[in-house]
Amino acid sequence: METGNITATVFTAYLQCPTKGLLIARGEDPPQTFFLGLQKNISKVYKAKFCGNALVNFRDLVTLSSRRDTITLFDCQSAFYNTKPSAAIRNDGQVKKTHGYVPVLYSAWNKLDQSDRLVICFGAIAVAQATGTALPRAGQIVFGDIGRTKRVTISEKLIRKAKRTVEQITKESESDEPRPVVLNKHCQICDFQARCRGIAVSREDLSLLATMTKKNVKN
Repeated sequence: METGNITATVFTAYLQCPTKGLLIARGEDPPQTFFLGLQKNISKVYKAKFCGNALVNFRDLVTLSSRRDTITLFDCQSAFYNTKPSAAIRNDGQVKKTHGYVPVLYSAWNKLDQSDRLVICFGAIAVAQATGTALPRAGQIVFGDIGRTKRVTISEKLIRKAKRTVEQITKESESDEPRPVVLNKHCQICDFQARCRGIAVSREDLSLLATMTKKNVKN
């Protein structure tokens, strides 16, 4: 991982597929970039349509000061978490009780997923670490064709799950042991599909059966 940072891209990818998340974290280039490029273009166009000028990039956010009566919206997709020992995940500790930061996620899709809420929580953890403030109480997801806004309560349950995911990514990315390839439904829209499928075929992995369509089975 670059300078010990877990990015929102790595975190999101790990939720989709742990193997994909770790490959991105380690800087491995996918055999193709069709889906990655498509996703970036859709996200860019969608944000340009709905975000306005109020949204702050995470790197800029950490240099700002937020007062209790000031609301600062920041882009979750630009967030990163520092895994260095001196920057361990905060639980309570001595932090400023400022709740002026609001993590925002933009999704062009009409249907929300549980992972969207976890990305909001990842943004909350990242900003609490970077600014030394308490965790934000809520975030927002702007989604769908008309840019509906969904308020996300940053609960202890979601935070625990997000923290566990961060810890898993940190542990596995620093390990010399390669993560076993396990194919799943996300493979169909993943740029690492050819890489992982080739490994699974060479090893006759059972996860091949779970990803085969009825047509492939008949053939």
